[in-house]
Amino acid sequence: MKDNLNKFLSNLAVMTFKLHNLHWNVVGMNFVQLHEYTESLYDQTFKQFDEVAEMLKMRGESPLVKLDDYKKGATIKEIEAKAFTAAEVVGILKSDISEMAALADEIRKDAAGADDFKVSTVFEDYLKSYAKTLWFLDAMSVK
Repeated sequence: MKDNLNKFLSNLAVMTFKLHNLHWNVVGMNFVQLHEYTESLYDQTFKQFDEVAEMLKMRGESPLVKLDDYKKGATIKEIEAKAFTAAEVVGILKSDISEMAALADEIRKDAAGADDFKVSTVFEDYLKSYAKTLWFLDAMSVK
């Protein structure tokens, strides 16, 4: 489970920076809404980042701490800075949140199978949050 927790931590690190990129560079009619929404997401992501690192520490394990290690361990990929339309932002977010939800579900199942209810409970909450975020993003995609 340690490897998946560090992969999740790495994804959260990359996502925090990626969300800032989207936050700063979204343009168009829905600028204000997406600017504020991406800010709420990076605040949430950073809170999870700290929580997962502390979870590893409580298990007697060391969380990754170097940016190079996060980039190597992450499945979420960085993107270059550019002007992003609302549709691009929503599409990027849907893809990344779906990937995070799949990994969170894998970690939750592994933790539940190992009777590690501290981890499984936290990841249940993450899954609930990701489901709501995906619902919001789907609603934003309706034309």
